[in-house]
This record gives sequence, C-alpha cells and structure tokens, in this order.
Amino acid sequence: MTFKQGDRVEFRSSRHDDEVRTGRIQAVRGKGNGAQFTITDDEDQQSVNVLSHQIQQKL
Repeated sequence: MTFKQGDRVEFRSSRHDDEVRTGRIQAVRGKGNGAQFTITDDEDQQSVNVLSHQIQQKL
C-alpha cells in the first residue's frame, strides 16, 4: 500500500507500547519498505516517527 503526506492512517506507536493509534502523515522520507514517516498523533497531537511496517492501514 502506498502512503503519502496528508493521509490519515492507523499505526502502531513504539512510544505507546505498540498501541494502535491514528494520525495524519506530515512527512515521508524514503520509498518502499524502508520509508520513514512523521505522523501527528490524533490523541496527543505529538509528532511520532514510524517505519512503513508500523502503519496498519489508511483511514
């Protein structure tokens, strides 16, 4: 699945003990399985850095 800046996604946050969270992608670095994303968490409005395999799905 392809994710881009502005997409709303469900992701596993290592900062929150792998809890499933929702947020909006603010920045994308790289491509494919090695891509890294900066996501603003909907719940606490903090920026979280995640890898592509931590993103569950688009919302």
